[in-house]
Amino acid sequence: AWMQEDGGEGLRRTLVTYRGLNRAWKKAKTVWNPTVHANNTTSNFVLMDFLDVPYSYVKTGIKVFTKKGREELRDIGEYGDLYGDMQRLGVLDNSLVTKELGFKSKTWADAYKDKILDQELVSPEDTIEGSARIAEKMWKLAKSPLNAVSWADRGLSEIYQREDQMFRIALYHHRLDKGMKNIVNLKGTAEYARALEKVKRGAAEEARRGFINYHIEAPAIQFMRETSNPFISYNYRIMPLLAETATLRPMKFA
Repeated sequence: AWMQEDGGEGLRRTLVTYRGLNRAWKKAKTVWNPTVHANNTTSNFVLMDFLDVPYSYVKTGIKVFTKKGREELRDIGEYGDLYGDMQRLGVLDNSLVTKELGFKSKTWADAYKDKILDQELVSPEDTIEGSARIAEKMWKLAKSPLNAVSWADRGLSEIYQREDQMFRIALYHHRLDKGMKNIVNLKGTAEYARALEKVKRGAAEEARRGFINYHIEAPAIQFMRETSNPFISYNYRIMPLLAETATLRPMKFA
């Protein structure tokens, strides 16, 4: 009778509220927990070893933490826009933060940038005035406790996501280098571009899978991670990786 009266709106609101609380609880156990940041990074180094990725490739992955580094990832020699290709191939948005915690990477500058960033300034006075407007906006946001919590949540979530992306980029770059050895003899031919795209897609698939692909469509898993077993996604994805390592690289597994 309750559902018939409001067309199910009450149930929808209840489920939305529940999901918000579920996500907040998950964040408390993950992105808000410094120990989990450390454990997650450590386990990803172990997975790198399982996947035969030399640790030197972390030098590529760590660039994702800075704007300058991300710009450098858009011009990686013969691979061109490595960062753009990874976005295009859906590698960077398969983490826990994006698929289960609803986080969309967006820094404060994206949301609150001032006209100072978009217009040509003709005098130092204009620069000072524009900077003051930005500072005023930031102060209005920061002085509210709720806004301060929101900022902290967004910052920690973005760091957690970058930690994940760092290893995916390292794996992707390594698999590109590995695949390139098989097509180097095609350089200068019409087939080269198609072969390179195939290598990129193969590398992207491994990068999505290798460090836990949280994009899961299985209805039972989706239901369990929203109810009785909130962290089942990790177990669901890590078990096949461990089984594969135990079979193909038993000494590493040991």
